[in-house]
Amino acid sequence: MAYKPYRVQKQKVNNGNMGKKLSGEDGGRVRLFGFRSGVSWKMMIAIFYYGLMLLIYVPSIVNEIIHYEFTAADVVLTISKYLFIGIFLFSPAIFLSDFKYVDSLPFFKKRNFGSCLCGLILVFMFCYFMWNVDIMVMSSQYKESVIKYEKYLIQEQEKNRAGTQSKKMETQSSKPPVSETAQPAETMQ
Repeated sequence: MAYKPYRVQKQKVNNGNMGKKLSGEDGGRVRLFGFRSGVSWKMMIAIFYYGLMLLIYVPSIVNEIIHYEFTAADVVLTISKYLFIGIFLFSPAIFLSDFKYVDSLPFFKKRNFGSCLCGLILVFMFCYFMWNVDIMVMSSQYKESVIKYEKYLIQEQEKNRAGTQSKKMETQSSKPPVSETAQPAETMQ
Protein backbone atom coordinates (compact mmCIF):
# COMPACT_ATOMS: atom_id res chain seq x y z
CA MET A 1 0.00 0.00 0.00
CA ALA A 2 1.54 3.29 -1.10
CA TYR A 3 1.66 6.29 1.17
CA LYS A 4 -0.92 8.89 0.15
CA PRO A 5 -0.70 12.23 1.92
CA TYR A 6 -3.77 14.10 2.91
CA ARG A 7 -4.75 16.72 0.36
CA VAL A 8 -5.87 20.09 1.70
CA GLN A 9 -9.54 20.61 0.98
CA LYS A 10 -11.60 23.73 1.10
CA GLN A 11 -13.25 24.23 4.45
CA LYS A 12 -16.86 23.19 4.63
CA VAL A 13 -19.21 25.52 6.39
CA ASN A 14 -21.50 23.85 8.89
CA ASN A 15 -24.29 25.66 10.67
CA GLY A 16 -22.93 24.53 14.04
CA ASN A 17 -19.24 25.22 13.36
CA MET A 18 -19.30 28.39 11.20
CA GLY A 19 -15.88 28.28 9.53
CA LYS A 20 -14.15 25.98 12.00
CA LYS A 21 -12.63 22.73 10.81
CA LEU A 22 -14.86 19.75 11.12
CA SER A 23 -13.74 17.07 13.55
CA GLY A 24 -11.59 14.48 11.81
CA GLU A 25 -11.04 16.70 8.76
CA ASP A 26 -7.27 16.56 9.29
CA GLY A 27 -7.39 12.84 8.58
CA GLY A 28 -4.13 11.98 10.36
CA ARG A 29 -2.04 13.98 7.93
CA VAL A 30 1.71 14.04 8.53
CA ARG A 31 2.73 17.65 9.14
CA LEU A 32 6.49 17.33 9.69
CA PHE A 33 8.74 19.07 7.17
CA GLY A 34 10.02 16.55 4.62
CA PHE A 35 7.03 14.23 5.04
CA ARG A 36 4.17 16.54 4.05
CA SER A 37 4.00 15.73 0.34
CA GLY A 38 4.62 12.00 0.62
CA VAL A 39 7.34 12.02 -2.05
CA SER A 40 9.76 9.24 -1.20
CA TRP A 41 13.01 11.04 -2.08
CA LYS A 42 12.04 13.99 0.11
CA MET A 43 11.22 11.67 2.98
CA MET A 44 14.58 9.92 2.60
CA ILE A 45 16.42 13.25 2.75
CA ALA A 46 14.38 14.27 5.80
CA ILE A 47 15.10 10.97 7.57
CA PHE A 48 18.81 11.33 6.81
CA TYR A 49 18.85 14.96 8.02
CA TYR A 50 16.91 14.36 11.23
CA GLY A 51 18.93 11.23 12.00
CA LEU A 52 22.23 13.00 11.39
CA MET A 53 21.20 15.91 13.61
CA LEU A 54 20.28 13.48 16.40
CA LEU A 55 23.63 11.73 15.98
CA ILE A 56 25.36 15.10 16.41
CA TYR A 57 23.14 16.50 19.16
CA VAL A 58 22.80 13.62 21.65
CA PRO A 59 26.48 12.53 21.82
CA SER A 60 27.62 16.13 22.26
CA ILE A 61 25.34 16.50 25.28
CA VAL A 62 26.49 13.19 26.76
CA ASN A 63 30.17 13.99 26.11
CA GLU A 64 29.89 17.36 27.81
CA ILE A 65 28.12 15.93 30.86
CA ILE A 66 30.72 13.18 31.28
CA HIS A 67 33.94 15.15 30.75
CA TYR A 68 33.34 18.70 32.00
CA GLU A 69 32.98 20.14 35.49
CA PHE A 70 29.99 22.36 36.23
CA THR A 71 28.89 24.84 38.85
CA ALA A 72 25.18 25.42 39.51
CA ALA A 73 25.11 28.38 37.14
CA ASP A 74 26.91 26.36 34.48
CA VAL A 75 24.17 23.75 34.54
CA VAL A 76 21.55 26.39 33.72
CA LEU A 77 23.77 27.89 31.01
CA THR A 78 24.44 24.46 29.53
CA ILE A 79 20.73 23.70 29.35
CA SER A 80 20.18 27.08 27.68
CA LYS A 81 23.06 26.45 25.28
CA TYR A 82 21.74 23.06 24.20
CA LEU A 83 18.23 24.47 23.86
CA PHE A 84 19.56 26.99 21.33
CA ILE A 85 21.68 24.35 19.60
CA GLY A 86 18.59 22.14 19.33
CA ILE A 87 16.55 24.97 17.83
CA PHE A 88 19.45 25.66 15.45
CA LEU A 89 19.72 22.04 14.30
CA PHE A 90 16.02 21.24 14.11
CA SER A 91 14.75 24.61 12.85
CA PRO A 92 13.43 23.14 9.56
CA ALA A 93 11.20 20.81 11.56
CA ILE A 94 10.20 23.55 13.99
CA PHE A 95 9.53 26.41 11.58
CA LEU A 96 8.72 24.81 8.21
CA SER A 97 6.28 22.13 9.31
CA ASP A 98 2.51 22.54 9.03
CA PHE A 99 1.64 23.19 12.66
CA LYS A 100 -0.79 25.86 13.86
CA TYR A 101 1.83 27.99 15.66
CA VAL A 102 3.71 28.56 12.38
CA ASP A 103 0.81 30.68 11.10
CA SER A 104 1.51 33.25 13.82
CA LEU A 105 5.27 33.56 13.19
CA PRO A 106 6.19 36.66 11.14
CA PHE A 107 8.49 35.24 8.46
CA PHE A 108 6.95 31.79 8.23
CA LYS A 109 3.22 32.48 7.85
CA LYS A 110 3.55 33.58 4.19
CA ARG A 111 4.93 30.16 3.24
CA ASN A 112 7.05 31.36 0.35
CA PHE A 113 10.71 30.58 -0.21
CA GLY A 114 12.13 34.06 0.32
CA SER A 115 10.41 34.85 3.59
CA CYS A 116 11.08 31.38 5.02
CA LEU A 117 14.74 31.63 4.03
CA CYS A 118 15.04 35.04 5.70
CA GLY A 119 13.32 33.67 8.80
CA LEU A 120 15.64 30.66 8.98
CA ILE A 121 18.72 32.85 8.56
CA LEU A 122 17.54 35.08 11.41
CA VAL A 123 16.83 32.04 13.60
CA PHE A 124 20.27 30.58 12.81
CA MET A 125 22.03 33.85 13.62
CA PHE A 126 20.12 34.35 16.86
CA CYS A 127 20.66 30.78 18.08
CA TYR A 128 24.37 30.87 17.19
CA PHE A 129 24.76 34.16 19.02
CA MET A 130 22.91 32.94 22.12
CA TRP A 131 24.79 29.66 22.42
CA ASN A 132 28.11 31.53 22.15
CA VAL A 133 26.95 33.99 24.80
CA ASP A 134 26.18 31.00 27.03
CA ILE A 135 29.69 29.66 26.46
CA MET A 136 31.31 33.04 27.14
CA VAL A 137 29.64 33.51 30.53
CA MET A 138 30.45 30.02 31.84
CA SER A 139 32.50 29.84 35.03
CA SER A 140 36.28 29.58 35.08
CA GLN A 141 35.93 26.04 36.50
CA TYR A 142 34.02 25.00 33.39
CA LYS A 143 36.52 26.71 31.06
CA GLU A 144 39.47 25.05 32.82
CA SER A 145 37.82 21.64 32.52
CA VAL A 146 37.32 22.24 28.79
CA ILE A 147 41.00 23.14 28.35
CA LYS A 148 42.07 20.12 30.42
CA TYR A 149 39.92 17.77 28.35
CA GLU A 150 41.22 19.25 25.08
CA LYS A 151 44.82 18.67 26.25
CA TYR A 152 43.89 15.09 27.15
CA LEU A 153 42.46 14.53 23.65
CA ILE A 154 45.59 15.96 22.02
CA GLN A 155 47.80 13.64 24.11
CA GLU A 156 45.68 10.64 23.14
CA GLN A 157 45.91 11.58 19.45
CA GLU A 158 49.69 11.88 19.71
CA LYS A 159 49.89 8.46 21.40
CA ASN A 160 47.78 6.94 18.62
CA ARG A 161 49.95 8.55 15.94
CA ALA A 162 53.13 7.33 17.64
CA GLY A 163 51.63 3.85 17.95
CA THR A 164 50.69 3.65 14.29
CA GLN A 165 54.10 4.97 13.21
CA SER A 166 55.92 2.40 15.36
CA LYS A 167 53.74 -0.38 13.91
CA LYS A 168 54.63 0.77 10.38
CA MET A 169 58.33 0.74 11.25
CA GLU A 170 58.05 -2.73 12.81
CA THR A 171 56.35 -4.14 9.72
CA GLN A 172 58.98 -2.57 7.46
CA SER A 173 61.86 -3.91 9.58
CA SER A 174 60.37 -7.42 9.80
CA LYS A 175 60.36 -7.80 6.02
CA PRO A 176 63.51 -9.47 4.64
CA PRO A 177 65.81 -7.01 2.91
CA VAL A 178 65.70 -7.11 -0.87
CA SER A 179 69.12 -7.40 -2.46
CA GLU A 180 69.84 -5.16 -5.41
CA THR A 181 71.83 -7.94 -7.08
CA ALA A 182 69.08 -10.50 -6.77
CA GLN A 183 67.54 -11.32 -10.09
CA PRO A 184 64.30 -13.09 -10.80
CA ALA A 185 64.57 -16.85 -11.34
CA GLU A 186 63.57 -16.62 -15.02
CA THR A 187 66.52 -14.43 -15.97
CA MET A 188 69.13 -16.66 -14.28
CA GLN A 189 69.04 -19.32 -17.00
